[in-house]
Amino acid sequence: MSTYLSCGNIMSDIIVQPNGEKSTRHMGGPAFFALSGIRLWEDDCALVTHTGADWSEDYEKWMDAHGVPKDHVRVDAEHVTCYQITYDENGRSVRDPEKSFSFYGDEAMGYLKAHPSDIKKALAPGVKGIYMAQGADRVIWRQLAALKEEYHFKIMWELEHFNTGKDLNRVLEALPLADAWSLNHTEASELFGIPLGDDEKMLRNLQQLPIPFTFYRVGKRGAFLVTKDAAWFCESIDVAPYVDQTGCGNSSTGAMMYALFSGRSPEEALVMANLASGYNCLQYGPYPLYTPAVREQACRLRGEYLKKVKRVL
Repeated sequence: MSTYLSCGNIMSDIIVQPNGEKSTRHMGGPAFFALSGIRLWEDDCALVTHTGADWSEDYEKWMDAHGVPKDHVRVDAEHVTCYQITYDENGRSVRDPEKSFSFYGDEAMGYLKAHPSDIKKALAPGVKGIYMAQGADRVIWRQLAALKEEYHFKIMWELEHFNTGKDLNRVLEALPLADAWSLNHTEASELFGIPLGDDEKMLRNLQQLPIPFTFYRVGKRGAFLVTKDAAWFCESIDVAPYVDQTGCGNSSTGAMMYALFSGRSPEEALVMANLASGYNCLQYGPYPLYTPAVREQACRLRGEYLKKVKRVL
């Protein structure tokens, strides 16, 4: 049994930058990036996913190197889901099916998605929290609520905006069933109809939601952590020269899940999340190996940036 679970899809990526530069295939997917964010700070974590047989070429090696158990990884297809993602000059994914697409079809992503029945197999007394990227499907959330009542864990929900996460009424139905949630500024702007950049209006709106914590990510600027009574801001953290942004939201949300549910202060949780993002953007795919020296560096940076966190509400 692991105390912190990252649940959902893993999917490999090929990234095309605005200048046409194209990466090789590398590891990715919400649950795997989130696992990486958790693992920066905590050894006691696990992955719950369905995947393809070729996961052994890279994902399995990463997990073995980090001592992450594989008990809840199910191989149910020939290939790991693989996407080409093309970014524009503003860092947004281009929604052109000839530029951003699945190599094995969109069906593979749905087929390999982790469901509450998969999560249940990984649960036991002592599990404190789970990360999951999910829409607002009512059946899935009813099943999660039942599991939560039985096992007494907490849920960090990263909004899948492309899914039922675009339906505000559905989102508001699901929110009370989670303990924290995460979304970026583009998703929030579309969901709530508040212009990008109007931080005060957005933060005030987020404070009214029926959930204890909102992790509100604002791209290169950094991120906010919002509660009903306060909001804090931490700038993005450059650990070393930037390479690629893919998965930064997932990795920071995984780290935020661990930090909040292990009892860290909101300010410290915010720094820990942004540091996970900082390590994630140093290469294509997740950070390759968290050595004791890397964790020591992360702890030092955490202390430095904790002094820079600003309370804004």
